[in-house]
Amino acid sequence: GPAAGGIVRERGGSPGAQFAANIGATLAVPLAAGAVRQAPQSQAIKDLLLEAKKRDVDLSYADITQGGGARRLDTMLEQAPIVGTSRFREQGAKKVTAAIEGFADDALLGMRGEKYRGLDALKAAASSGDKSARNTLQQIENAGDDWTKIMQASGNLKLWRSRQAAEQLYNRVETLAKTRGEVPLTKTNAAIDAAIAAETKSTLPDKELLDTLNKVKVGLYGTTDPTVRSRDFTTIRQLRSDIGDIVNSYYQGKNAAVGAKGVGSLQSLKNALEADMETFATTGGSALKNAWKRAASFYREAVVPFKDKALAQALKSDLPDEVYKKFIQVSRSGAGEDRAIKFYDSLDPKGKAAVRYGMIANAIEKASVPERGGLLSPGKFEQSLQNIEPATKVFFRGEAKKELDGFVNLMEHSRRFGQYLENPPTGQRVIPWLALGGAAIRPAEMAGVGASAYAARLLVTTETGKRLLLDAARLRPGTPEMQRVVEEISKQIPRIASQQSGQTSTGRESQRRPVPQGIAAGATP
Repeated sequence: GPAAGGIVRERGGSPGAQFAANIGATLAVPLAAGAVRQAPQSQAIKDLLLEAKKRDVDLSYADITQGGGARRLDTMLEQAPIVGTSRFREQGAKKVTAAIEGFADDALLGMRGEKYRGLDALKAAASSGDKSARNTLQQIENAGDDWTKIMQASGNLKLWRSRQAAEQLYNRVETLAKTRGEVPLTKTNAAIDAAIAAETKSTLPDKELLDTLNKVKVGLYGTTDPTVRSRDFTTIRQLRSDIGDIVNSYYQGKNAAVGAKGVGSLQSLKNALEADMETFATTGGSALKNAWKRAASFYREAVVPFKDKALAQALKSDLPDEVYKKFIQVSRSGAGEDRAIKFYDSLDPKGKAAVRYGMIANAIEKASVPERGGLLSPGKFEQSLQNIEPATKVFFRGEAKKELDGFVNLMEHSRRFGQYLENPPTGQRVIPWLALGGAAIRPAEMAGVGASAYAARLLVTTETGKRLLLDAARLRPGTPEMQRVVEEISKQIPRIASQQSGQTSTGRESQRRPVPQGIAAGATP
């Protein structure tokens, strides 16, 4: 196209004739390439066209190929009065908006279709008086379609289920331990004495912490001080649970009175208790040893992750935006992806589907163009999801990932609809067309320019036209086939240039490139 325009310019042709030749040469390429052997169409373009058809989004040839030359022509045609592609862009912006909303609807239906895992057991426990079960059940009942509430309810339900399973495994350990005598508390005794001594010598002793440590000591051993300190496994297990509750409540923001220093001392004591329990269990015979290992392994993998401070806060927070920022908006470098994985593992399928919907809902919020009646910008939508790609890779897996990748790719190729939406052509941008030569000065020539613009619009926006251009684009440069196309274009340039500069076309040529009667670039209706 530019080469054709250059030839006309060298021959003294007017700006209108140059543009007409440019467009005419573009038209000639697919016509000349029709009988030429072509390379297979790339799988990427096939996938894009399938997604566009599935979502009812019409892409132009430049949208599909994203080529610089095609994009420049596309942009120029958007500015062409009447016969250009402005209407195509306006309608396309509405279709893209509908496609984004449809994609979000699919995610919403997917979230609704998932069921909470273990809901019947939770209801039974709640009816039996389990306070934790009642609270979680109430969360579920109040969640509705709020994805953050569903996410939190899902995480708390999984935590409850994990604790129930761990409880059963430790019950088995306790049953076996009852026949093995009492648990020696060598490390526990040392930890209590060390904590009390350290706090007593502190410049500003924490009286509440000292009182708690002394109560633990008396609770374990009474007021006496035997040489060998031990207690039965059941008592030690309950103490470990009680201390764990104090520590967890601090991390969840419910027990600030304990203080960071107090939590550190209590955590050290809890670790000492667990060490004594493990020594006792692993030296008490193979049955007890194996039962302990199963229980400890499950607890470490299924319950301990919920003790993470950030995760605990996320599942209790009344600020959904803070939850989202903590676990979803990781950097593009991947920093924070481990938190997204931890969060993913803490949810059941219902919660994971809720997060996927939330990601899309947040992207829609950022893609809104309020000044254009709530239409959505595909570029902003795509960019929003790209910004959290490390997290989307965690939450979108298998078929869901395939769906997301295909749609995000479509949005990337649809960016021009959003750009046009936010910055449509104005009267100032149409002036270059008028500068080609007003219809009142060169009416015949400008009719030719209008015909070329109209034909070019059909070529780059209709299915047939795009197919012809895509077929031509598959020719291999430097091959005999391409050389024949170049020769054919060279033969057609003078005829196209003369016809488009004002000569009247007749017969088959005029039928090939029709233009609405009386419409020319630069003319007014």
